[in-house]
Amino acid sequence: MAHGHINTKIALFVALVLGLVIAVCAYRVSYTNEIQRHMTANLMVGSLGEACNLYRDRNGKFPSNQKELYQAMLLLPGFESNFRQYLKKDQFIEDPWGTPLSVENTAAGVTISSAGPDKQLGTQDDISCISK
Repeated sequence: MAHGHINTKIALFVALVLGLVIAVCAYRVSYTNEIQRHMTANLMVGSLGEACNLYRDRNGKFPSNQKELYQAMLLLPGFESNFRQYLKKDQFIEDPWGTPLSVENTAAGVTISSAGPDKQLGTQDDISCISK
């Protein structure tokens, strides 16, 4: 009976260690995915900033809404294929967190923004690019 009790304790210990290993791995995967989302959003917003400049050169003005931003995106070679999963049928572009990108025209130019992980514009985690 003593061996059965020891085997049970060992089995519980092994299960606890495996649970901890799985939890750590799940956290690391989640953290890595969040880093990848940030990198993707930075690349996307920066690329769209360049697309806005091309759009202005062709049309005499910066894009002022999602549909025009979508048209600007089409001017960049490879953008559509690289970011296909973020392009929606209604001709708008979402960030990696599923929020439509913001297009804001100012006297200085146009600002393209991702609301970031909190999905709220105007907070510290926003990712933006200004084209002048």
